[in-house]
Amino acid sequence: MNEEISKLIEEFESRLQEVKDKCEKTELEHGFDKGDDYWCIKSNGEVWRGTWDDAAYDRDVFAVGNAFKTKEEAEFEVERRKVLHELRMMGRPFKENAKNWVVSLDIYNNISATYSVFSRYIYGDYYFDTEDEALEAVEKIGADRIKKYLFGIEG
Repeated sequence: MNEEISKLIEEFESRLQEVKDKCEKTELEHGFDKGDDYWCIKSNGEVWRGTWDDAAYDRDVFAVGNAFKTKEEAEFEVERRKVLHELRMMGRPFKENAKNWVVSLDIYNNISATYSVFSRYIYGDYYFDTEDEALEAVEKIGADRIKKYLFGIEG
């Protein structure tokens, strides 16, 4: 009987260590220590500073990609979301078996328009019926803003 109890205790301690290791790994993934400041985006687009308490709220904010190390990172994300929203508002959803024009960046970092009939693009669900419509959206939003916030290219 004592041998069975010892074996169960050993199995329990081994499993407990696995769970602790998994929790520590998860905590390390977010990169925040208790008491660290972090920045997030409120529903109205304002950037807000919080203090990491490792509370459920903090972990939830991180889990949806809304916890940033710096105010500048959060502000950048606000602008990136605005550009995507503007493109979405001017464009339309993907149409199967049709030309789906998108704003693209060529190898020389020039904004252009590209179309595909069969492929969806991963950086937003906005498409245009014609090349002219796509380029008009670039003009309204601004090529530099699109380069910076959609493609991560300055200038």
